[in-house]
Amino acid sequence: IVFAGKSPNSRNMLSTIRRFARKNYVAAARMMSTGRDIADDEIFVITGGGSGIGQATTLKLLERGITTLVMGPIEKELVDTDAKAKEMGLKGEMIGVLADIRAKEGRQAVSDAITKSGKTLRTIIHNAGVNTPCKMMMDIGVEDWERVMSINMNGPLYLTQELYKHFGKTDTDKNRILFLSTIAKECKGLPKYKS
Repeated sequence: IVFAGKSPNSRNMLSTIRRFARKNYVAAARMMSTGRDIADDEIFVITGGGSGIGQATTLKLLERGITTLVMGPIEKELVDTDAKAKEMGLKGEMIGVLADIRAKEGRQAVSDAITKSGKTLRTIIHNAGVNTPCKMMMDIGVEDWERVMSINMNGPLYLTQELYKHFGKTDTDKNRILFLSTIAKECKGLPKYKS
């Protein structure tokens, strides 16, 4: 990294990183809190919305009053997120669907829940994701790798295909499909990865 033709020192780099992080956090928070008006007949779907970044996103959507369908495979996370939203007095409705994105039945359960809600799908947020076990790349087994691909790649594709019919047919510029990802943990033997 070069700052205006100068070689960086650790103080300059740290200061720049802090300013960049603060600026982008503020921009992201502003986008989540002051977006377009959401109609009462709209629903958003988020996978993995019961923990971590997914839970924070779910709570922000509920704060805005958005009906949010949260798909996740761990019942406790769904229950805890719903309880937290109620404790915070958030105005949106959370619909929890206990389901695995890898399973056709799980994806169908999300579709059925949207139909039951009577609302128009406007946004899918693909947040669910896993990493491989921390071991040397050449030691990662087929089963471990296929699990990662099923949750991170195939599941989102198949879920989007299943839910496409629920997207709004008018004002289609309001329809969104988003993919969230994080920095994978660094493990010995795996290439450095950032997205």
